[in-house]
Amino acid sequence: ATKDVKLYKGGIPDRYGGTASSVLDIRQREGSNKKFKGQGGIGLLFSRLTLEGPIKKDKLNFLVSGRRSYFDLFFPLGGKDLKNTKVYFYDLNTKITWNINAKNTLFASGYFGADVMKLGITDETNSDGSKAQDQKIDFRWKNATATLRWNRIFSDKLFMNLSAVYSRYDYALSSQNSSGGSTNSSGDFQWSSSVENWIFKPDFTYYKNSETKIRFGVNSTLYHFSPAKITGMQEGIDNIDFKTEKGLEIAPYVSYEKDWKKLSMSAGLRYSWFGNIGPFDVASYKPNLPMSVNTVLETKSYKNGKIIKSYGAFEPRLSFNYHINDYNSLKFGYNRMYQYIHLISNTSAALPFDIWKPSGLYIPPIEVNQISTGYAYDTTNGAYNFSIEGYYKTFKNMVEYKNGADLFLNKHLESELLPAKGYSYGLEFGAYKTSGRLNGNINYTYSVTKRKTTSPYALENINNGNYYPSNYDKPHILNLTANYKLNKKWSLGSFFTYQTGRPTTIPNGRFTFNENSYINYSNRNSSRISDTHRMDLSFTYSKNTSNTNWKGSWTFGVYNIYGNKNAFSVYSKFSNNQLKTYQFSVIGSPIPFITYNFKF
Repeated sequence: ATKDVKLYKGGIPDRYGGTASSVLDIRQREGSNKKFKGQGGIGLLFSRLTLEGPIKKDKLNFLVSGRRSYFDLFFPLGGKDLKNTKVYFYDLNTKITWNINAKNTLFASGYFGADVMKLGITDETNSDGSKAQDQKIDFRWKNATATLRWNRIFSDKLFMNLSAVYSRYDYALSSQNSSGGSTNSSGDFQWSSSVENWIFKPDFTYYKNSETKIRFGVNSTLYHFSPAKITGMQEGIDNIDFKTEKGLEIAPYVSYEKDWKKLSMSAGLRYSWFGNIGPFDVASYKPNLPMSVNTVLETKSYKNGKIIKSYGAFEPRLSFNYHINDYNSLKFGYNRMYQYIHLISNTSAALPFDIWKPSGLYIPPIEVNQISTGYAYDTTNGAYNFSIEGYYKTFKNMVEYKNGADLFLNKHLESELLPAKGYSYGLEFGAYKTSGRLNGNINYTYSVTKRKTTSPYALENINNGNYYPSNYDKPHILNLTANYKLNKKWSLGSFFTYQTGRPTTIPNGRFTFNENSYINYSNRNSSRISDTHRMDLSFTYSKNTSNTNWKGSWTFGVYNIYGNKNAFSVYSKFSNNQLKTYQFSVIGSPIPFITYNFKF
């Protein structure tokens, strides 16, 4: 279903906004206007099917593409570690294209996808020989989007894309154990959260001449945040449904692109405005004291459509690409971006969950400034490509949570958050071989990302106000891909990945005060989950079927060929008066697969 994929890391065009990171632009392809076609694959792990063709030849066409995995059906073969685990995904892409006339085309497309992860975990046997409790943890992520786009050609120099988009993201988490008791002090519960977007985007492109292009438009997004709906399944956890928060973002932009003989430039300016709007209840706090549930003075109710707090900022963008000759080029990029939504995540907990929250009265938007520079070299015969790129990035107005913060059942979530700033830098290297019997690529990244809380109350600051690794700090990432054509019918494929384990915070002891027991934790993110690595191997058999419209091939292989148990999560708990740390993996065994691929 995919026509084109572009990853913008540096030199991000001004038409993209609302993000503090890179942008992945995925474009769907259109269905065939001439004849009915299909392609897909049937396998042990997952199957896929794509169908396309004309509804009315040269006028109206369709494309539908879907996938469904079911390799969790084979998990029992992987031993007791996988016996109670289910992991699967499914997604569906659809698109209809109507060529109204030579100057007008209408596109309607949709996407729906879900990832489900059910983990069954049994702790170690108790000291008296009894079986420890079984834990059942269920994660679900769902995405749905629908787009209606009108392409209008006004002249040979000016055209327009007018888009209306609806999208929804759902995240759900539930926990239950065999004894009906608490699972790591979280209790038995079902918890869900969602974000809905309504987007309207008119975008115009004007070609002044063959070397000069001007692009302008407006991005408008209405957000609905449903932070938490909690259903308790045991005594002590009440049913809670937090109020929906709303936000409106409007961002006009203009860019100027110019090509000279060896130099190309893109300069753009974006102005983004964001309003946190009612209806919503906002607490006020006692002055000159840290915010907490104990310092709430009163709660003010804002009516529907009332602006609670607004922000506005300019976002300049600039990029250059200098072609030294046909084989060497240099590039430079500068971005300033603002992100008006924040991810609140307790990724260091045994049961990780995410909450998205808009900027508002107490939480300003994230500001990011980034510079990047790179060098690319292609060999004279085009068989090899090399690239190296470095970047430096600063962050303002990040959010971190306080030590001991209650993020799960808190209507005053801002009272558990701290302002933070940060920086990141890195160097990325890539080498690619694109032709010959042996082809593939090597990609390596060294990167560092740090954060520092900036509360005016020193006792609140994390790690005594010093910089510490962010949750996304993975200094070393290495990916290797290789494909070798053994003969006309057989080919070999392999993939290897290695990543530094992400930072985490773990307990290092327990103390008693006033007859109450408390867990003592290490400094924030001072520990790491084990490094992750995995290798996949596959063989593909393709039979020459040039005399027929049907083309087929067989692929045989193994995921995680040496069965490394990469950790999904690490948590610690006291068992038999001893502190123990547990690590559980989603896929910790080799997973074989067979797939028949076809095209007609």
